[in-house]
Formats: sequence, C-alpha cells, structure tokens
Amino acid sequence: MKKAAAVGCLVNLLFVANAAAASSAPCSGKKACEALIASLEAQIAALQASLGTCNGNLGTCNANLGTCNASLTACDGNLSTCDSSLMSCNTSLTTCEQSVTHGWVSVGSISDCTGNDRAPYTSGDIPDPANCTQATVGLAAVCWNGTNYSNVAFPGQAECTYKSVTPANCTGGGNPGYMFVCQ
Repeated sequence: MKKAAAVGCLVNLLFVANAAAASSAPCSGKKACEALIASLEAQIAALQASLGTCNGNLGTCNANLGTCNASLTACDGNLSTCDSSLMSCNTSLTTCEQSVTHGWVSVGSISDCTGNDRAPYTSGDIPDPANCTQATVGLAAVCWNGTNYSNVAFPGQAECTYKSVTPANCTGGGNPGYMFVCQ
C-alpha cells in the first residue's frame, strides 16, 4: 500500500514541477504541446522504473529519488495534498491541449464527393476556421472560387462545403473544387 502511495506522490510531484514550468512558458501550438506531454510521460515512466529502489517509507527515498525527500514528507499520511497538486497539473495540461489551434490546409488537389456534408455552406473560396476543430481534424472541405471552379448550385459564387470524410475518401463528386484538410 505504501509503495502505491509513493508512486502516486512521485507522479504527482513530477506533474507539479512540469506544470510550473508549463505555466511560465506555455506551449504554443500542437507540436509543442505534444512534445510537453511526451516529455511528461517519459519522466513518469522513469520515476516508476526507479521506484523499485525507493524504500517503503513515504518520508524517505534513496539517492535515486533524493530530491523528493522533503516533498514526500509532506505527503506522508496525507495524500490529499498530492491529489490536489495533481488536479492543478491536469488543469494545466487541459489548458495546453485547448490552446492548440487547428486550421485548414490545401491538399493541392481538385476533387469533390457526393453528399457527406456535415456543416452549412460558407461564402468565400477558403474554408471557415470555425469549421476546423479538434473534433474535425482529418476531415475534408471543398471550396469553389466561382471562376475556375463552381458548384452548380451556386454558379459563379465562391463557396465552401464541409465533409464528414477525409480528402482521400472524397472523390467522384460532380462539382470538383479545391480540396482542404483540417489539421
């Protein structure tokens, strides 16, 4: 039981340290957030691997985890301190994930697919950023500039439609236009 509590405290302490670093230099962009999360996961794995050398007393650790001694003493018999620290860390990671912005990227092809529309048409020859979210990453949009390509329903107008399929699965439609993907 003490070993499991020590794992919890060590993991929580790692999260708290990284949350403090993240709050002073928040990640900017999806790749930075993913790198931060990967780093946290690697550090957790390293701590869990070295936990085998930690004795059963939450108040002390051997040289492998010596820097944890003072913090572990605060957790001894009072895991609620660690639990509340973990909550603040989880909040920081959630904030980091929510700060990732998504956007439309041209796939460099002309295509269309019949049906599979998931949102109302929008005006313009580039997709509306509001239709590219975490939930729609990987899905296609088809846009017509009204000059080179038009949708027969809107001849001569710049319009975009949003599909519930990926660009690779959006082929064979009767109104080819510029293909985009939400990333």
